[in-house]
Amino acid sequence: MSEEIVPGLYRIEVPLAGNPLKSVNSYLVTGGEKPLIIDTALSRPECRDYLLGELGAVGVDPQKADFFLTHRHGDHRGLVSFIAGATSKIYIGRREIDFIKLHGYGERRIPDEAVRNGFPKDDIERAFRNPQGRPDTVAPNLDYHPLGEGEILNAGGFSFRCLETPGHSPGHLCLYEPEKKLLVSGDHLMPEISPNVSAWFNDGSPLDDYLTSLEKLLPLDVKLVLPGHRKPFRNFKDRIRELLRHHRERTSEALQILADGAARNAYQVASQMKWDLDYPSWADFPVVQRWFATGEAMAHLRLLERAGKVRRQTDEEDKYLLT
Repeated sequence: MSEEIVPGLYRIEVPLAGNPLKSVNSYLVTGGEKPLIIDTALSRPECRDYLLGELGAVGVDPQKADFFLTHRHGDHRGLVSFIAGATSKIYIGRREIDFIKLHGYGERRIPDEAVRNGFPKDDIERAFRNPQGRPDTVAPNLDYHPLGEGEILNAGGFSFRCLETPGHSPGHLCLYEPEKKLLVSGDHLMPEISPNVSAWFNDGSPLDDYLTSLEKLLPLDVKLVLPGHRKPFRNFKDRIRELLRHHRERTSEALQILADGAARNAYQVASQMKWDLDYPSWADFPVVQRWFATGEAMAHLRLLERAGKVRRQTDEEDKYLLT
């Protein structure tokens, strides 16, 4: 069901059947010339039917709405090309548009990069043949409207300031409403969940970007955070500090794994990390969970490489060892 968070702003929790995330939040802003829908859901019929039903229950036709996407991932933009109308504007981060132009939605290089970092080739190929493991279908040539740091998006009685928060994705945007002290945080900041920060592309250090983005938000006066997953929450600064501490601990863990001097690829490092998942062993992890874990291990190794604490050996595989 839709839930009115504050007057004119609704949260619609769209179920994701069979997905460990369980659901994704779509937000609806009403009261202006056009409604604004913030994030959609996976491009699955059951998600579409649920979202359309909830929008209809509050009298909103998405064909006559505008859309804001916090980032490009399928659980946040998958439905937009199927429910937006001819006059709908679709806003997304400028850096996310740059990424899409260069890499598509991210799927083109990931299988090769996964194998290069130690992921079993048969496993990753099987995952990408499975519809559950592939990015969701999206109509080509979406006419995105770019937004960047400090730009204002007005909707209803809200005046949102865009904040660039790269890390989870390179063009991730949060929306801050200073008068109402609200932060629409997408996947950058969530309760209970540490956002997946992966380094599948040799373009900088996404974990460095993510930690810098967290620290950038700390001075904001935020009373309520509206995340992409799970329920809205209020312990804004405490949650940021928890995530900063979590990644310090993860980085130390990666160093400890390499402490014996042996070179390891990211898949091997990930297999020795502690994960909050209820499986007896690494071999029992589903392929998608090993994929996420390997991507995160890569991000921590990239951060350590940039800091000069590990070095990378590149041949048929990328392996890391202490400097």
